[in-house]
Amino acid sequence: MKHWLLSSIVSLMAVTAASAADPSAGIDSASTLETQIKQGVDGESACSAITVAQDYVRCIFAVAARHQQTVVDYKPFDTGLFFKAWIAMDLLGNPSGASDAGSTTPAAAAARHQAASMYTVYRADQRKVGVSDEQMIAISGLSKSMLESRLAVWASQPPP
Repeated sequence: MKHWLLSSIVSLMAVTAASAADPSAGIDSASTLETQIKQGVDGESACSAITVAQDYVRCIFAVAARHQQTVVDYKPFDTGLFFKAWIAMDLLGNPSGASDAGSTTPAAAAARHQAASMYTVYRADQRKVGVSDEQMIAISGLSKSMLESRLAVWASQPPP
């Protein structure tokens, strides 16, 4: 009798532990995805004070690497992180936002080069996660008109 009772308790504990280990149990996956993307967008702030493009990108990849070590599904976070990093480098390289050839300084050219890298990573992650540009704009909380115009420019002239 004690053996049966002990087996039942152990089985019940295993089922309870399995439920507790599944963070998506009972959680709306769309809101979880949005939350993870938003955390990635916000995660860019760890690097936002860095104005040298190469140092900024190193910082972004370090943030991504730290996050990848803590979670199994890190792509939503990375999608938000690289989206915001692309925007930051794009704005640094094109302060007027009018054209991709706006500034000819070496710093602006380096920022445009890094923006291309960030854009490429963002687009790859975006496809894997399955979110649209409209969803990314809404999640980011950034200016819709500015983002739509920058996305249009980059879509018309994607990096090689």
